[in-house]
Amino acid sequence: MIPNCKHTSELLSQAQDRSLTLPEKLRLELHLLICERCRNFNRQLEFMRAALRRYRDRD
Repeated sequence: MIPNCKHTSELLSQAQDRSLTLPEKLRLELHLLICERCRNFNRQLEFMRAALRRYRDRD
């Protein structure tokens, strides 16, 4: 089952705090292949993570 956008955004957020299971990763990747909006959301999350890391490590 390919998750919908809501479930995908939840998985992307959860991936920040824990390792996803193999079935979760596969469903997530399948959805990202077909959904441009979720790919964009994922890029935004990655950008924010990188910005926060740079801010934290600036000293």
